[in-house]
Amino acid sequence: MAARDLADNLAMLRALRDLRDDLRAEIPGFLTLIAAIRTQAIVDDDVEENNEFLAACEAMESALDDLWNAQSEFRTPTGKMLGRYSSSSDMQNHERNLAAFQDKLVADSDAFDDRGLTKFSSWSAGGSNVGNGTAMVYNIDPAFGGDISHVETLTAECKDVDGQAEFQIRGAARGDFAYLEGGSSVGNAYGIPTPGLGKQSPGLDQRTLGAGEPIESAGDEASEGNLLNDGSFENATLISTTDSNWVRTGSVAEINTSSPILGLADLIFDGNDTVTQEIPDVLRPGRIYALEFWTKKVGTVNAGTTVVKLTDGSTDHITISVTNSAATGTQKQPYGTVRLPDSAKLDLMEVTIVEASIAGGGTMQVDGVKLVELAIIDGGRAVAFTDGTTAWARNDVFTGATSGGTDGTLQRQNNELLGRGFEADGTPADWPDTAP
Repeated sequence: MAARDLADNLAMLRALRDLRDDLRAEIPGFLTLIAAIRTQAIVDDDVEENNEFLAACEAMESALDDLWNAQSEFRTPTGKMLGRYSSSSDMQNHERNLAAFQDKLVADSDAFDDRGLTKFSSWSAGGSNVGNGTAMVYNIDPAFGGDISHVETLTAECKDVDGQAEFQIRGAARGDFAYLEGGSSVGNAYGIPTPGLGKQSPGLDQRTLGAGEPIESAGDEASEGNLLNDGSFENATLISTTDSNWVRTGSVAEINTSSPILGLADLIFDGNDTVTQEIPDVLRPGRIYALEFWTKKVGTVNAGTTVVKLTDGSTDHITISVTNSAATGTQKQPYGTVRLPDSAKLDLMEVTIVEASIAGGGTMQVDGVKLVELAIIDGGRAVAFTDGTTAWARNDVFTGATSGGTDGTLQRQNNELLGRGFEADGTPADWPDTAP
């Protein structure tokens, strides 16, 4: 018996896509006709056939609903088909089959047609927001195997401010048969690849969020979701023998308690110095991290840079550089993100603050240094929220919209039928939408 090869698998995926798209195109028309029959069924009041007409309409609508939902029966055999093609280690494990298929695509430098999505790269804050913290977003590369963004508008709303502020991520309500993606809505989780399966996985214990699940805003302290200790310098001494967190290289950097940016203290430079916090064995490869901080310039500082970076000594994985002459007063600096590579030296990771070539007689202050892990939501992106100098208020809101293209119809089907996406690019050699 011949084995199903790449061409056969591709033909099956195309047939399944065409079936789904034909149903999507035709079923709304049937529903429109049934609605017209409903309208006519009650034109003549109190005739005996009215209820029979309405019952027949309900039967037709139920049958169409069953027909659409029956497509889900293709999910398991399709997963097994792709798992067999990629020599999955457990053909009965749906997620492992899909992970093995993704790994094979990467290993073979194969890809599907890119869906042509335009994913939002930053959240848009509501005009009446009170808090001035950060709403972070990181768009996941399709090679991650989790690029299943829905074509919809996501909303992040602050629902609870008792203790740590808590946001809720919501998507569009689930639509009818004509809705391109199927939607999300509160209480209906997005399909997200199982962490820990496959070489492209973010790894075990990766935080993933379904639609409607809460996510807390990270504060300055480790107890508030910050991966650094004492990110606000409230307990720092900068003396290596007594301060287990922040250690300075030189003797210039000081702890400042006069008009700090946040809380009761911050870090101040009137000359060049380096302050470091080592974080060995805290981070994990494949996870997504973000780094941010606040600065305050006092007096004239007309030269030099203030740099905060996540580094392992050999590689600077995140670098945020502030040109001192361009800094003005108190500012929240743009956050930096990274999906930590396998090559990162986890036992040598540290966050380093460097003041270099400062001149002019003024000072630069640093405070609110936060290193946070982003949670994956909606497959195609990761998110996090952090506190600012003004606390979040209930109903503070952010929005971000993903728009869709006409390409990547097979990848769209992978999203809808299998609940995940696979490696994609603009010129796939072996998994294009249409036959060459």
